[in-house]
Parts: sequence; structure tokens; C-alpha cells
Amino acid sequence: MTNAENLSELQASTDPSNFPSAIINPTEEYIFSREGIAPEEFETWKQRVKADMRADPTKPKKVPAPVLLLRGECILRRQRIVLITGCAGSRKTSALTLLCSAMQGSSLTTEMTAPGSLKGLYFDTEQNPDQTDRVINRVIKATGETFDTVGLEVYNLLELPRHMIAPMIEELAKESRPDYIIIDNTTDTVETTMDDAVAELAGYQFRQIAKKYNLCLIGVVHSNEGKGDGTPRGWIGKELLRRADVLLFLTNKGDYSTASFKKFRDGKAPEEFSVYIDDESGLPMLGQSGPSATCNPDKYAVIVSKIPITGVTYAELRDEIVRTAGKSPQTAERWISAMSKGDIVTVRDGRYYDPAKAIPDTQNGLPF
Repeated sequence: MTNAENLSELQASTDPSNFPSAIINPTEEYIFSREGIAPEEFETWKQRVKADMRADPTKPKKVPAPVLLLRGECILRRQRIVLITGCAGSRKTSALTLLCSAMQGSSLTTEMTAPGSLKGLYFDTEQNPDQTDRVINRVIKATGETFDTVGLEVYNLLELPRHMIAPMIEELAKESRPDYIIIDNTTDTVETTMDDAVAELAGYQFRQIAKKYNLCLIGVVHSNEGKGDGTPRGWIGKELLRRADVLLFLTNKGDYSTASFKKFRDGKAPEEFSVYIDDESGLPMLGQSGPSATCNPDKYAVIVSKIPITGVTYAELRDEIVRTAGKSPQTAERWISAMSKGDIVTVRDGRYYDPAKAIPDTQNGLPF
């Protein structure tokens, strides 16, 4: 075959008619579908994006007012979504009660304060009415107010049909105009927790509630068991986490629980704090980070002063607490645990000593 014949055959094989033409829809102008979006609605949002959502350093930013301060730092603001997570038994309800007490002006939480007199709504969707009553009773006791003056309305929505929970919460928020809302448990406000479309809509709606009514929305979501990062369960948990401004994770440490800020959009995350139940008052109390936060040395001073230089056994210390402080054996055991973790007593060879007194050297079995 000559070169001319080869060239002729090559030209014939590459003729455009031998290839299928690309299917191009001349009416398709965009990559992303706009199906279901009315042109007028899209144009309205477009104008809002250009006018209100463009970053502009010269434009003054309105920072929503705080609703709760921790040691002088703002931890909760209006128009924010706050998630509280933790496994079962991590004292989430106790933490909520502590926050409510502080926001309603309790003098027991001097390091956790509210900027003025606030109004709150608390919705419980999963616990029995006795537990809900305990919340409001503790807040009343902590603030010294009455049922009519405490400024917190607590509702148990356990018997309300599930599809009515979210609309009812909004209706009461619209009517009451609170400074903050607490929803325990947030997942009960949707029909299913495993549908991503339902979860996405719920996350958007919660954001709108916080902004429209200028309030702080605090929601409880159970975290995944076995994980220490506070990741909420299900699609609704994932979506709320994406929308949330604050994620507060509760971890049970025995006699107390730590509350750590796993997410905090308003600057540097505050230091963790602890929550424990005071034996005498039965109220949730605020502590520092770490086990020593749960220990008040003055509380145990009388007991420690009765420990002889030779120390006492566990049983002897427990009996002394029961006898001197009038506590139950179970409470006495919690006291011993707190005293040990807080270094209020020293444990050596199974005996408990007062650190202020000389501890005998028992290496040779002699107390000297």
C-alpha cells in the first residue's frame, strides 16, 4: 500500500461523521439543578446574600448579648445553638439545672452569673413528671424564689404527640418571649432521627428559632456510647452539631462530672468545669476542673481533725462520718472518695491520715 493510500484511509477513519455527536442541551445553563426553586424565591435570596452575607471588615458586627458568664467569660449568648451531650448517667440534667439556677440569679453559683434578670422555658420530652418537678424545685431552692417569681417555666411534654412538640415549643416561645429555651431531649422534636433530609430541615429551623426570637437555644442530645469526643447520635445529632455554636460534653467521673467545651465558635473555648451534687443541700453545684473542685476542705474539717496521728481504717473513717456528721453510710463513702481525690486525707497502706499531722513510718511495723 502506497503512502497516499495510507493517508487516504487514515483521513477516512477520522472523519467526524464516524463519531457520535455530544448531547448538549442548549437550554441547560447551570451545573447545579434549581428544580423546585421558584425564580422569585431564588432572586430574593440572591439579593440577601449579596447585601447581608458578604464579608465586610468595615461593616460593624452586631454581637448578640450574653445570657451566661463563667468566671467573667461569656459562654452562652442569644441567637446561639448550644448542644449538651453525654452518655447515660453523665449528669446532663444536673448540669442543665445548674445552668438554669445561674441564669435565674442563684447566689450559690458566684462564678457562673447572668447579666440581669432572665426568663427561661424548659421542655422535658423523655423523663417522667417527678424528674421534671425536681428540676424546678431545685432551681427554686437555689434562687430562693417562689414558683411564681423564679422566672423559669418547666414543661413535661412526654404525653404530647411527637409531631406537635416542635410547633408547641415555638408557640410558647412566641407567647412568652424567653431569653433562653432548653429542650431535653432535642431528638424528640423530629419524627425520625435517621433521615438526613429531616435532620437538615430541623437544624435549619432551630437556627431560625434562635435568631427570630433572639434567644439562646440549649438542646440535649445523647452522645455515641464508647466515644469520648461527645459526638451526638444519629443524623439529627450530626446536623445539630454542624449548626451548633457550642458543644458541651459531660463525662461521669464518679462523684462528679466534667463539662468540657468541645466546640466554641465565639472565640477561645473556656476551661472545663465540674458539676457535682452537694450532700447537704442536694443541689447541683459548680466546681473547678479536676476532682479537687468537688472538695470543700472546710466541709470536712471536723472529721479530719478527729483522725489520730496513727490514722484510721476505711470502716473507722466511715463510721466517724456517720456519727459526727449524721450522714448515711452511702453518703459517708462518697465523702471518703471525695476527700481522697481532693487530697484532704492521705491514704497509705490502707489507712487514712490527716496530712497536717506527721504520718508514722510503718515500714518496720513500728509507729516511730
